[in-house]
Amino acid sequence: MKHPDRIFSFMEVESEDDLVKAITEHTWPLCYGFYHEDLLYLGDGDREDAPEYSVVRIERTEGHHGIVGTEVWKDLISQQGRGAQDH
Repeated sequence: MKHPDRIFSFMEVESEDDLVKAITEHTWPLCYGFYHEDLLYLGDGDREDAPEYSVVRIERTEGHHGIVGTEVWKDLISQQGRGAQDH
């Protein structure tokens, strides 16, 4: 993870299809992410127009805001795969 000190907001998505749509059809702030099953997809990029996500498996929570987990995947989502309204 390039930005381990970043503070994230995230929303829960119900299905993999909803997750794919959320990531590819919208532009999100750098400190935004998604929660699906036991995984957090956290915006770890440097630019909103070139989103990059670190995927973290949640192991436990600490207090009101703390999450402890292990990074399991990292990916850059190309602009070509994004929704037409964002071009």
